[in-house]
Amino acid sequence: MKKIFALFMVIILLIAPFNVSCETSLKALDEHYFVDENGVLVERIGAYSEIEYIPVGVTKINEFGFGTDTSEVVKKIITPWTCKSFNPYSVKFMGSRDFTHVGIANPKGIDLIISDGCEKIICQRQDVIIPYNINSVKIPDSVEYISELALGTWYNNTVPAPDSNGPPVGVNPIQDFIIYCYEGSYAQSYAEKYGISYFLLEPIVGDCTGDDEFDVSDAIRIKRYLAKEDVPIFERCADVNFDNKIDVKDCLLIKKFLAGFPIEN
Repeated sequence: MKKIFALFMVIILLIAPFNVSCETSLKALDEHYFVDENGVLVERIGAYSEIEYIPVGVTKINEFGFGTDTSEVVKKIITPWTCKSFNPYSVKFMGSRDFTHVGIANPKGIDLIISDGCEKIICQRQDVIIPYNINSVKIPDSVEYISELALGTWYNNTVPAPDSNGPPVGVNPIQDFIIYCYEGSYAQSYAEKYGISYFLLEPIVGDCTGDDEFDVSDAIRIKRYLAKEDVPIFERCADVNFDNKIDVKDCLLIKKFLAGFPIEN
């Protein structure tokens, strides 16, 4: 009897690892967002809000499509600093999809904020089905690559009548679409390449997170950065004493400012 039981246990031990390895496990970042073992967004369930904060822990958003039923309430989407790669096609169902002409930005569409830390904006669907429901996008300095026609453009394959005011055949910028970026950034060069309207943001000294605000989160971010943690820092604004390096002096100045003292070199 003991031999039979021992044999049974051996068989269980041999089978169990195989079963576990065959299962695809998802990690829940919160009650709505689920990622795979690499942090790639796989599933989004539950109700949406006007401002959709994608949680920290998502490392990549590919062509994953957000829901189609309740997502029309969404007006703004904010990616986390952990998200290194973002595909605009993933938000094709967000916001209202009732636009009358592909060359005109949808007034009921969404505003997209890419947080500092993102490195690539990639959309492989370089054709007429690129999402037109994005009204604007803020792109940080950390973005070093944007694939062709990924944002703010549409393709006109209709030959305009002679002497007409119709858009030319080929790639055209979407009217009223705007890119918010910083001077000298990759996003600025992308906008200029395709004739997309853009607005240059004024950097806020001390804004280490790149969220256009100077608060305690910036002190936390620079402290973690100096501790060699794997967190991004908005270098353009983190050097508060303008000595061309980010060190403990900048951290101390930020803490002093938050305590009510002015920043002084």
